[in-house]
Amino acid sequence: MSASKLPVNCYIQRTAAKEGLCFICNKFTSSLLMTEHDTPRDWFYVCISHLDSQNFCSKQIEASNDSANSKHSQTGSLAAVAVADDDAGDKTSVTASADVSSDDNNSKKGSKADGAAPESESADKSALAATPTVQKPRYILNSNYFYLRQRPFIQRREQQRTEQLVKQLPSVPRHLPNSR
Repeated sequence: MSASKLPVNCYIQRTAAKEGLCFICNKFTSSLLMTEHDTPRDWFYVCISHLDSQNFCSKQIEASNDSANSKHSQTGSLAAVAVADDDAGDKTSVTASADVSSDDNNSKKGSKADGAAPESESADKSALAATPTVQKPRYILNSNYFYLRQRPFIQRREQQRTEQLVKQLPSVPRHLPNSR
């Protein structure tokens, strides 16, 4: 018996090509939440305004980006700026790309004048490879809404169990016994 797995309560926001009805208010929206892990894949349309509601979901921000940004700020290659997100006090790290691009342009001009262009290009490539990728925030659904998302998976699992149980039961007699 292969039991179907339940979705994990870790969703990321995506933008869909077509609009669909919101899971909460049934309005058309192009924003959707989908599970981060592939097995099983769960997704549903949701309005962006619902993502800010603490009764629906909460944001989960990883600390791995903060440690990577602190490493870059210590070396001086990137300027990291902390931006407050809404009133909840969630912080995300944003790089100041305008400052970095102007610094890169100045270093390229100086290195071309010196004739050391290949060394600076390899240093720039290694700096770009070491920059942290900006990840979309992850959302953890409220337990009531998450149960509503799990319910179809639970029903499918129960249906598979009952079908297997029915196969094990004896068959019903086809004709009536003789009456005396």
